[in-house]
Amino acid sequence: MRPSPQCLRRIFNLAAPSRSPSTLGILQRRNVLSTLAAAKDSPQLSLLDALELTVLVARKDPGRHPRVAARWLLRLLEEHPHLTIEEAALAASSLIALTGPGCEEAAQTLRAMAERAKAAASSQRLRTGVRSR
Repeated sequence: MRPSPQCLRRIFNLAAPSRSPSTLGILQRRNVLSTLAAAKDSPQLSLLDALELTVLVARKDPGRHPRVAARWLLRLLEEHPHLTIEEAALAASSLIALTGPGCEEAAQTLRAMAERAKAAASSQRLRTGVRSR
């Protein structure tokens, strides 16, 4: 089943202010192989940008999606060590749903989880910085 154009437009909202120009260039390619190659050559993508790459792979190359999705899930767990087993299961099922008709909702759920992981990491850095003074 192919996603609707509206779903793809919402998934690939490339005007998001958090993305650097180089990341925008990587994601705008929309060609999975060149996008993956460019991502490997660039500095580490943020968790959110890595998610957008995962979404692109889910839409354009479903055969490659399980491996890319597993890598993103591992990264989420590493960057958000206090994630519960229920939240990890939600992330895993949302990653699976990226290839189906619920792609938009799945992508939104994962974006929210990535934002939460980013906020938790920032909060942790602040606490650590305060303690080290």
